[in-house]
Amino acid sequence: MDAANVMLGDLSQHAAHVRRGATPATQKRETAKGLVGAAYVEGTSREGDPQLHVHVLVPSVVEGVDGVWSRLDARAYFSESRTADALAHARLRATLSETLGVAWGPVDERTGAAEIVGVDPAECELASKRSAQIDALAAKREAEQAIEKGRPLSRGELTALRQEITLETRRGKDVHATPGVIAGWQTDRDERTGTTRAQRWGAFEQAWTHEAALSHEVWTPERVLAETLRSTGRATCTEAQIPVSYTHL
Repeated sequence: MDAANVMLGDLSQHAAHVRRGATPATQKRETAKGLVGAAYVEGTSREGDPQLHVHVLVPSVVEGVDGVWSRLDARAYFSESRTADALAHARLRATLSETLGVAWGPVDERTGAAEIVGVDPAECELASKRSAQIDALAAKREAEQAIEKGRPLSRGELTALRQEITLETRRGKDVHATPGVIAGWQTDRDERTGTTRAQRWGAFEQAWTHEAALSHEVWTPERVLAETLRSTGRATCTEAQIPVSYTHL
């Protein structure tokens, strides 16, 4: 939830605006007092896999500095979202590193995600049924559309295709991270990997110890940003201040 607060704080500071004026010609953009929203935590994906995430519901009306509530001017909201996302990811990694002592692998430039060092990639694949479902259907439709168009799909077309499939195949969520479901995840991993939890933990601990020792020797741009956020306790960076390779952490 702390990472979500960082994200909302950045959006409130840099992307919450209203428009004032009677006509389009006389309208001007003014800063709002901030965003109001409700957040809740969920621990599973729609396919019942472990996926800890936060949903934030933000209404489309905000209060201006003049005390008048009106529609949110969202033009800056979307352009600032990449910076807010980067700050949230950095805060999350910093918090988990500080509280649990975990180390992180490289950040995926496409998704902005990073995996915890020591976790077997096969484990992540086993817990990614929803992604596998979307990937399979996207590959099939990409091939079909490429034949129809007579050329490979552009990056924008691929993104739109995945979004279309995601919405099309989205079903209601009826699985929650109850103790019984968590125990089921553990049993499933034991059966599908042929290993026990103790064995997997031993492999994780060995890999993490090695990587953690290396990570503390090098101050990468990501670590500088994460440490800054952790020590100041607030998001003060703008997109221009974040290294290009980390604008979507």
